[in-house]
Amino acid sequence: MSALSYYNEPAPLAWDVAAAIFGFDGVGSLYDPSSLDTLFQDSAGTTPAVPGSPVGLVLDARQELGPELVENGDYSSGTEGWSPGGTDVTLHVVDGDLILSTPNANAVVEQIIATEPGKSYLISYDWKGSTGGNGRIAFGSAVTAPLFPSEPSKGSFIAIATATTTRLHQRLSGGGAYTATFGKISVREAPGNHLSQPTTAARPILARMPLTGRRNLLERTEEFDNSYWAKNNVTLTAGSSSASAIVTATAANGSIYKVLTTGSPSGTVLTNSIEIRRISGSGNVELKSPSNSPNVISVTSDWQRVSRTGGQSTYDYFVVALATVGDAVEIRFPQAELGSEPTPYQRVTNAYDVTEAGVPDTYSLVYDLADDNLTTTLPQAINGDILIAGTKGSIIEPVSYAAGSTFTLGPDTYTGGTPGIMRAIGNIVGVVLIDRTLTQSERENLLRHYKGKGAKGLLVPGPELVTNPNDPVSYELVGGSEASLTVEDGWLKVTRSAITTGAYLAVSGAGFYHYAFSVKPGTVNAQVRIGTGFNQTAYLNAVYNSETERQLVIEATSTTPTITFGVPSTSAGDTTFFRDLSIRELRPQEDW
Repeated sequence: MSALSYYNEPAPLAWDVAAAIFGFDGVGSLYDPSSLDTLFQDSAGTTPAVPGSPVGLVLDARQELGPELVENGDYSSGTEGWSPGGTDVTLHVVDGDLILSTPNANAVVEQIIATEPGKSYLISYDWKGSTGGNGRIAFGSAVTAPLFPSEPSKGSFIAIATATTTRLHQRLSGGGAYTATFGKISVREAPGNHLSQPTTAARPILARMPLTGRRNLLERTEEFDNSYWAKNNVTLTAGSSSASAIVTATAANGSIYKVLTTGSPSGTVLTNSIEIRRISGSGNVELKSPSNSPNVISVTSDWQRVSRTGGQSTYDYFVVALATVGDAVEIRFPQAELGSEPTPYQRVTNAYDVTEAGVPDTYSLVYDLADDNLTTTLPQAINGDILIAGTKGSIIEPVSYAAGSTFTLGPDTYTGGTPGIMRAIGNIVGVVLIDRTLTQSERENLLRHYKGKGAKGLLVPGPELVTNPNDPVSYELVGGSEASLTVEDGWLKVTRSAITTGAYLAVSGAGFYHYAFSVKPGTVNAQVRIGTGFNQTAYLNAVYNSETERQLVIEATSTTPTITFGVPSTSAGDTTFFRDLSIRELRPQEDW
């Protein structure tokens, strides 16, 4: 879907999926973060999303835009179809642009568009600027922010029609004798089930990464004047390109540096590298090792890439130092990475925007797994499959949604999905929601398609990690000699002693784990905790007042996850029940 579709830009790859999977009349939705013209920062669709920005609106890429609704939106027939509004307003066309002039008042040029109430429309505009005053584009009650005289701007926004006709107008305000220039304008229906989030703080972030993944641990790698980089007794001036800077020592041992906390174990091998050339002086220049050890490098007037490798301790140091006051070097393309050899440079703006020359970009939505979510209302019932492709793994699951129901993606699952499953999926590369069961061939083609966009393969559970889940001997019991774990009517019964009591089981290793179990109250409600040891709650702390079957996915980091079935009571003799515990590790199919 092209935000400026009248330019006849090539259709994004998402349309190939739409045609192959949905055909011409299939029911469902397709969300593709790599189709950038379907992403907007705000839920109104007024500001296109860019890497590192929040995403408040994702257009359904299942269907193409409707036909053009604006008469003479490219002004090829002069001013035909356009009506001026205001005092002494004049219109004429020059080189395919509409020129609006007014001697002393606000002015508009407008036309009435046939619309259908409740449907979404994509308005695309091209503001060329004005001699004074501000411009605005409006479609009904949906209006752009002010468009400033000296700032040409192409953009688009989404509006929902409320009547059978809607007023489209291009406006110049300011009350002076001004002239405004408007480029091509387009209004087309944008059909589909669009995901949105009106709350700024609850929007996921758009990320751009190389297909091969991120290696460079630094940020702001082409912005040395940014506060991300610390400076000690040096001044910075513009280099020979926007990616470089000239560093001049104002005192002995001046430096520009960054100290990183990588989270890697002590002794991990890292490599620092940078391109550098001498501008003036002859004193020593150092590129310090990751452990901050001095390393004098030979620097000439020609660009050269230098590197230093070492084992880190608590921090990784990236330091370029000049020994002599007045000496100057030009630097560009810094990189800090795991491993003993420098690899091709990656430009890093921030954690969400990384690119590498010669490597395809991939795009995804990054959820905080706390409150980020996107929602839509499904006008038609869906009884079929959902595919969610992610940077850590993908899923294909059956779903059933009634007509008029709400579908939500996030914070850590989707409507009707296993809680926590998005932790194992990772950043969202694509979503397909369809009103039928996908064929095996379609599943394979979709997974292959999204792998090419940075997703991992289908998440597959590993072997069962619980031996004899309904046998008391499979669990450790805490609570002293008066506590007990017995079998009663097929359930494991935990009986509390005078002290905290619980039956627990631990699995070994970091990773993603799928937990399933059943619990029910005894004399008190049943409590289940999942954490890093007996009765710990890092991943779950829940109390159940009725018989419940529960599933969830957790991400265990560096410690052994432990599940505890406890009795939330202070009275000896109180009981709770559990059974059918299952724990299986989740990995992409290709990683088993």
